[in-house]
Amino acid sequence: MKGGLDYIVLKSLDTDGIRIISSVLGQSIALDHYIRQVLKFCVVNELMCCDSIIKALSRSSELQKY
Repeated sequence: MKGGLDYIVLKSLDTDGIRIISSVLGQSIALDHYIRQVLKFCVVNELMCCDSIIKALSRSSELQKY
């Protein structure tokens, strides 16, 4: 087997080669899915942190008025 980032060349097409390629491709798709989920979580987490900071600053400036 030879290949690169987006292709693979098999010497012969047999069930073992197909099984290996299927397994690796399935794992790659699952990994992409979980990476996207983690990135979405990070964005939501960042927004929640920013929202908390904005609310705290807002309360702080309201207290300074009095």
